[in-house]
Amino acid sequence: MKFRRIWFLRGPNYWARIPVVEAELELGARERKPLPGHFLPQLRIWLPEISAKETHLADVFLQAVAALQQSVGDSNDFGLVHHTREPGFYRIVFAFTESAIAQACLDGALQLCLAAWDGLSVDVAALFQRVRTTAHDNRLGPSTAAIVNAAIKRGIPTRRLNAGSLVQLGWGTRQHRIWTAETDRTTALGETIAQDKELTRNLLYGLGVPVPWGWPISSAEDAVAAAEEIGYPVVVKPQYGNQGRGVATNLCTPEQVKQAYAVSRQESSYLMAEKYVPGDDHRLLVVGDRLAAAALREPAHVVGDGVSTIQQLVDVINKDPRRSDGHATVLSFIKIDAVALGVLEEQGVTPHSIPTRGQKVLIRRNANLSTGGTATDVTDLVHPDVVAQAVDAARAQRQDHYDSAAKPRVQNRWPFCRHDVH
Repeated sequence: MKFRRIWFLRGPNYWARIPVVEAELELGARERKPLPGHFLPQLRIWLPEISAKETHLADVFLQAVAALQQSVGDSNDFGLVHHTREPGFYRIVFAFTESAIAQACLDGALQLCLAAWDGLSVDVAALFQRVRTTAHDNRLGPSTAAIVNAAIKRGIPTRRLNAGSLVQLGWGTRQHRIWTAETDRTTALGETIAQDKELTRNLLYGLGVPVPWGWPISSAEDAVAAAEEIGYPVVVKPQYGNQGRGVATNLCTPEQVKQAYAVSRQESSYLMAEKYVPGDDHRLLVVGDRLAAAALREPAHVVGDGVSTIQQLVDVINKDPRRSDGHATVLSFIKIDAVALGVLEEQGVTPHSIPTRGQKVLIRRNANLSTGGTATDVTDLVHPDVVAQAVDAARAQRQDHYDSAAKPRVQNRWPFCRHDVH
């Protein structure tokens, strides 16, 4: 029992109008033998989804592939076994999303079927872990996948163009491309501006959008001096960065500022100090001149049960299948790193402390999903004035904010650099 060839048909094809795998399977001498009595019972112990009614090895193999796909959340709503004129030779056809995941499921199904047929043992846990690891390493991230799924629902063809997140939507002259959550209409200038937090704040301030007071810092002593001039509490963070890495908030003492500077310095050579503004963290998405979505971000935290330590509570949360160590899932692992230890210390606890029942303990103060935070949809709750500010903020990175028809609608002058203080 072996494969001859495996084809990954990504566009409309002989079998379907969706991407499918065509695997040429050669059963060999097993074609002429009935299924052993122990074959299906053993295979169903490993893969309970397999039907006990199947009587042909090729049909059972297809079910094994589908079961492995389902184990990693890979949808499979199309599959068939094509009987050829050559004895013992079949074409196994099924839908797929990523070729690497489909290949891992084919290899895993072959290993399980051979082991069940021959009555051999197999490390099923390791096999499933290999398939899960392959899925994690090759699947589109949640942001890109959401766009792709929305395109599929609208009948728009999609095609992944590389091992990363570059995806083509549509064909020919109507095609567009996305990379993660960016589109081919995202300008290089706009992206450059957005990556520079100091420049972005200056542009927002010029449009009248409220921004916190702060400026770049060059040393731990400079950070303390800035904090004392700005006024505690403050924030220390990289000037160029993302995903909340190296961000420390609500710093109230020179010692905390120095410690935060040392941690942030590991992420970037260019750091900033800003005034800490208390409140909830919201992420707003503006498309054109319209607020498309808004999310309430909550920082990583645990709630005590009176028995478990903070580390044990974190370990339980990290077992959530929606969490991982990368961007292939909706949520990320909560990590007890240097920043988290500082936040715990501020609350007078350590990872080994046992919080009382119902006590909320923050692990991070920034609410980025990449640092273990969560998000809740609040699009319908955003005040119109906030919507106007969000649209003006988006315009700050586009040329149309210079047009006469796109004048700033918010006039709220907050000082943003030391030269504005008189």
